This record gives sequence, structure tokens and C-alpha cells, in this order.
Amino acid sequence: MKKVILLLQFCLLLSACSYNENMETERITMEPTIVYDNIESRMPGMLMVCGEFAVWTDPFVTEGQSHILDLKEKKEIGKFVNVGNGPKEFITPAFSLSDDKELIVHDMNGDKMAIYAIGNAQEGQEPAGSFFDKKTQGLTRLIKIGNNDFISFDPNSTFPFQTANGHNFGKYPFGNEIDNNYNVSQGNIAYNPDKKIFVYSTISFPYMAAYKKEKDKFELLWEQKGDLDYSISENKIVLDKKKKGSMELALTKDYIVTLQRDYQSDPTNEAKVGRDFTKLPQTLFLYDYKSNLRKIVDLGMPVLRIAADIKNNVVYAIVVNPDFMIAKCELPD
Repeated sequence: MKKVILLLQFCLLLSACSYNENMETERITMEPTIVYDNIESRMPGMLMVCGEFAVWTDPFVTEGQSHILDLKEKKEIGKFVNVGNGPKEFITPAFSLSDDKELIVHDMNGDKMAIYAIGNAQEGQEPAGSFFDKKTQGLTRLIKIGNNDFISFDPNSTFPFQTANGHNFGKYPFGNEIDNNYNVSQGNIAYNPDKKIFVYSTISFPYMAAYKKEKDKFELLWEQKGDLDYSISENKIVLDKKKKGSMELALTKDYIVTLQRDYQSDPTNEAKVGRDFTKLPQTLFLYDYKSNLRKIVDLGMPVLRIAADIKNNVVYAIVVNPDFMIAKCELPD
């Protein structure tokens, strides 16, 4: 078996297409404010925020996977989206929240999508939803970027990202020749419509890329790759697994925010974390939109999920305190 151990060529990069200014990163500590303390789940799946609404999802139930919260009133006003084969059910639902308060649900194991208008949600009532037959099987992420325009992430395709108008774009961190891109390239995507910047970050190793929208196409703006030990076996990437990349991604007005472990102060071996939520990372990495790491924010408690609204610099997080709760953190300008 051919096995090549490399110090990831990512070290070389902050490449010609990166805008890193080699500035010093500021480390700060902030105490978040708990805004909701009634999350009952074995492990919340996602957290999304838009305006006065937040949505968290529970992948371990078959009924009512998505929970809508009124952040002003600090209460849940409804839950919906069921698992099943019915006309308004999903085999494997995946979620995203648009900046116009629409919850997008697509089926990763079926060809179905729904859009719910949660901006008009009334307590105790399921929001109005429109259902579509749409090819969504295999799409691990799908986000709305404009009027009837979406970006989907399909790690099995030649190009990882596709728009609704048929534009395929993007590159895989290890290139197209690797046989297990579907596994190693899984990550999160987000879009800032004000800046027209689309961001992709990987979960299992440190990689992030930004693309700029020019008319109907996206062009690579920069990519940032961290150092990592890995091996290649039978044309497959075998990750070291002691360190991870960005476990979560959120965009604010001024920052690209990732949930990452600060290995300089917390050298936890990720391979030994498992389902021990007390060992989750406690730090948010704040990058500007030119890829510079400006600040590392220590929240002082384990963080599972993050979400933000691009209209401000507020980040919401599902934290372990010691139960799952939603906390709010107003980032420094």
C-alpha cells in the first residue's frame, strides 16, 4: 500500500490568491448572554438566525424537527417539518434560513424542497409553506442567495457548487483526483448578499475559500489553507483526525465567524472527544472578508452551533451550560 505522509501543502498557502496581511491576531474573552434555556434534544442539529427569529433543529426526532423561536419574547412559537414519505414529509431533511426569513428545507435522500415563510409565523400555527419537486438528492447544503436563486453543495460533482441558473463552480481542497472527496470535503457554506461573497469552510481539516459574485457567476476571491498531517492510500485522503477545521460557519456584517478550537491554548485531541459535549471548542475565530484572522474570542463555555445575521455583528450560539442553551454575543467592531 502506497502511503505518503505530508505536512499539508496548505502551509504554503496563504497563496497568491490570498489577501492575508500577516497581522497579529488579538485574543479576547467575552461572556455571552443566555437568551433561551429550554432546548430539549440529545444533540441539536443546526442553529439559524434572521432578524427577531431563530430556528434550531433536532435530527433525532421524526416530528417537529425545526423549532422557531421569537428572540424578543425569548420563547418558542412553533415546531414543524416531519420525517417520512408523505407529500409534506422528508426522508432526510436539511435546512437553511434566508435573509428574508424563509426557511428552506430540502431532502438529501429524495427530490423535494419546501420554503416556509417564518416571518409571518404565528404562535402554535405551522407557517405557510410551498412544496416543490426539485432534484435535491445528494445535496449536503442548499442556501438561497437571491430571488429564485440558490447555491447547492454536491461533494460528488466535478465542481462542488451549483447555482439555480446552471453555473457550476468551485474547487476541492485536495483537487478532483481524490476518490473520497465526498467524505473529506464536507463543510458549511454561507452567503453575504451585501458584499456578494460566498464562503465555504471544511469541517474535518482547516480550509476556507471565498468566491465573489460577478453578474451570474462566482469567481475565486481567496482561499486559506492550514497545516495538517494526512496520508494518501489507494488515492484516498486519510486524515490524522487529531485536529479539525471549522466546525461551524456564520457571516456577520464585518466578520466571517467560525467555530474552531484554539489549539495554542487548548491542545485537545479531537479523535478522543466523541460525544463528550464538555470537550467542545470554546472559541470563535473572527476573520475579515479579506481572509485575515482578526480575533479569537473565548466564550468560556463549550459551543456546539453558531449562527448570525449579516445585518449586524451579533453571533448566537448553542452552548453547553451545562444543558443546551442559546447564548448571544455582541462582537467588537
